[in-house]
Amino acid sequence: MTGILARYLNSMWRIFSVMVLFGLVMGLVFPLVVDPFVTWKSGQKIYFQLACLAAGFAVGTFCYYLVKITLYERNMKLSASKQELEAAKEKFSKLVHDSITSRSWNVERQGDEVPTCWEVKDCKSTDCPAYGHEHVRCWLLAGTFCRGEVQGEFAQKLGDCIRCDVYQSAVAAGPMREIDEDFNSLMWAVKEREDLLSAAKAELEEQYARLEELQRRTEELAITDALTGVRNHGHFQEALEQEVSRAKRYQRPLSLVMIDLDHFKSVNDKFGHQKGDDVLRAVGRFFTGVTREVDYIARYGGEEFVIIMPEITGDGAVEAAERLREQMKDEVSSAVNLPRAYIGASFGVADFPQCAGDAGSLITAADSALLFSKR
Repeated sequence: MTGILARYLNSMWRIFSVMVLFGLVMGLVFPLVVDPFVTWKSGQKIYFQLACLAAGFAVGTFCYYLVKITLYERNMKLSASKQELEAAKEKFSKLVHDSITSRSWNVERQGDEVPTCWEVKDCKSTDCPAYGHEHVRCWLLAGTFCRGEVQGEFAQKLGDCIRCDVYQSAVAAGPMREIDEDFNSLMWAVKEREDLLSAAKAELEEQYARLEELQRRTEELAITDALTGVRNHGHFQEALEQEVSRAKRYQRPLSLVMIDLDHFKSVNDKFGHQKGDDVLRAVGRFFTGVTREVDYIARYGGEEFVIIMPEITGDGAVEAAERLREQMKDEVSSAVNLPRAYIGASFGVADFPQCAGDAGSLITAADSALLFSKR
């Protein structure tokens, strides 16, 4: 029945018809109800019936206009609410867009009339992380304390804080204010998570950088002779294999120089092993400083050093070795404050491919040349 009436009374004209018809029916029925109780004089009954009809019509018309005014006021309120909601929707969309594009999480929209929770609840600075901040609400800070009670994470606070009297006061101005506060809560919760992620990312990047530096230093130590600072024996073997492969591939000359320090045992016996270590360090610095950038220097073992000289033939390597032998006496003896007689070296030179066809054979050839030069 209600559904039928709702479908029928869907226009003001139909409402007007129903109201007037109701009035006319009442005007016709009322005289019939009172007729048995009244003695009519001649002609009075018809006038009474006409008067009832007029009164019924007037009552129906009055009811129509009363309903019309009520519906008009309700429509006006609904229209105003719709406009306010549309404005809120547009404002919310703009807030979301501005916050995301500008990465600005501070979308505070409250005015000075909005109370601050730490003032209303008379909190101490140790009780409230929002203490002293004019535009920070307690419900904007996840995992915080309020009057000794943990507020919890954002999802929990969203249910707890809406019952807070300060929150209710903040949103009492209307749905726009509530949208502002709820949007702020959402943005601050996102900001908290983003800050945590940023901090974790920064910490991971710092740890990764430290690990990379530690790995680089470990790798450097693994291929470096601790005493002299030049490459060690193990890395020399790999480097020579690579240089021989490159020389084979591009058919380029390659020379290997082996150096054995003379009189080194005499230095240790007469001046001590500390002085011997000083000599080894000075020799390493000397070779590093006077050779070419493409040359490779390593400590082969004990008082022996090796130099890989790419793009140099055997004759060129012999000339370079002779210059190094003469120059080393003066510079190393001066660096360690020893007489020149204690500083000397024997050199053995072998080249690829004239003396050897692979790395192992090249080392053997250079070692043989070194033994021959020491005789």
